[in-house]
Amino acid sequence: MLSPILANAKQAGIKELDERFKALSFNTYKSIAKNSKLTQFNDDNIEELAHKIKQLIKQNDHFSAIALIHKNINIIKDNISNQYVFEFIELLLKHNEYKIARSLYTQLKNESEQYFIANAALKFAKYHSDRHEWQLTLDYLNTELRELSSENTNHAFMLQGMALQYLKKHRQAIKIYEKIKGRSAYYSSAQLNIAVAHIRQDWWTDAHIVINQLFKDFPSIKQQELGNRLYLMLGYSLLSKEYYRESRESFRNISLDSQYTNKALMGISLAAISQGDNIGALNALERLKEKASYDLVVEESHLLLPHIYKKLEQYMTANAGYTSAVTYYQKRIQQINQELNHANYYRLNHMTINQQSEFIIAETPLKFTELYPQYFLNNLNELIYLKSKITSPSISQQIDKLYQEYSEAFNIMIKGLLEHRLSALNSYLNQAHYGIAQLYDKNSE
Repeated sequence: MLSPILANAKQAGIKELDERFKALSFNTYKSIAKNSKLTQFNDDNIEELAHKIKQLIKQNDHFSAIALIHKNINIIKDNISNQYVFEFIELLLKHNEYKIARSLYTQLKNESEQYFIANAALKFAKYHSDRHEWQLTLDYLNTELRELSSENTNHAFMLQGMALQYLKKHRQAIKIYEKIKGRSAYYSSAQLNIAVAHIRQDWWTDAHIVINQLFKDFPSIKQQELGNRLYLMLGYSLLSKEYYRESRESFRNISLDSQYTNKALMGISLAAISQGDNIGALNALERLKEKASYDLVVEESHLLLPHIYKKLEQYMTANAGYTSAVTYYQKRIQQINQELNHANYYRLNHMTINQQSEFIIAETPLKFTELYPQYFLNNLNELIYLKSKITSPSISQQIDKLYQEYSEAFNIMIKGLLEHRLSALNSYLNQAHYGIAQLYDKNSE
């Protein structure tokens, strides 16, 4: 089964656009290298080539750096068992110059030792993992991992575990994650993913043991964003199992400046409602409603507040709350409809992006990567970059054409995210109307 990101990517034709980007990128750099005055290094000067490429990267000129790799590709292949080849492959994959990177890997597999093959394979596994191409990730890691350094081996285990987990092979994933020991920088993330795997299989007790043990072994995690994420996951897991008091305690441990604060406040309110603690629920929802943001949970709080007042039999306050919610949702729906109706194209340079990598449109935060892959945006930015570097009319025309198609696809995606929010707001509006109708019927009795 495809992950949600891959399913939406397939539907939007992103994979096809990506393949066309790779082809255009390769041909562009090949043409530039062929016609430019870039330095042609000698076979025994690969160290000088690597030094020059590092200089260009420091100058934020990866265009010239990649063109230089194209210019000297034969020299690099003649020195294929050289540590600098890893740096070249990493640079190429970072900017999706895949075809030439893959040609270097093929040369490595044919001519080099397992040490070089394994280290290069790890870079390709990371590339495909970032794209949620899980089977390819596993295929690249089907190599001699013992040739890697200790921490690179842990990195490989992390990628393997993630791939197996997304392929719903949770038990196999857990066994892989357990190979990552406490001294590794990947240990905390591996333990988090083990907890997630337990929850996916409804082994929530095991998940709680893993999380609590991680906090015990590494107390400093509690002050980090990873700790906030763990507390959120633990809180909702406890909530789903009706451990309401423990759930609220977990949510309360999330720091006030965390990106998870709003979801924690909603979790506290839901747990309080389930406990019959309507005052506690009111306090959490009031704090949530006062937030200067339009997160979905903040928008939902406008509907839940009058619901609590109704449970408290404060019917006039509830009616006022539902009426206020109707006004609020109508205004928000109008805001988003105006954006949908008036925007011909959404472009990266016309958008605000917050610290959580969300687009802010009509004051609405939209998490692009919840439905679509990050590499689409990377390609779009790379096309903008290439447009600024190319002077050849024929190549510029090809870049412009592909950029236009990327822009059209991006526009469709952003509209889809806005329409998804619009659907939620319309649902809340209908529920607010229903709440008013219920109160009216009660007063008519």
